[in-house]
Amino acid sequence: MIMTSDYITAADALEISNNDSVIGNIMVEIRKEALKGGKHIIYVIIRESDILLLRELGYRVIEDRKRKDVYSVSWDGNNN
Repeated sequence: MIMTSDYITAADALEISNNDSVIGNIMVEIRKEALKGGKHIIYVIIRESDILLLRELGYRVIEDRKRKDVYSVSWDGNNN
């Protein structure tokens, strides 16, 4: 099997997804949408700590009732 630094094992990917915050990625998406005049994003948020931090920062975070772990993150002035 050929191994390069671009490959990641399934076990490593699972560990990363279970242990790493995605708040940096969420902030990138929020900035992109805000620059376009948007007021919300839809995001899969894995960690409860990310949800709590977003709420502390003034964002409204609502879980989609039909899809597990899918959230709407908004900054429309009617937050929390």
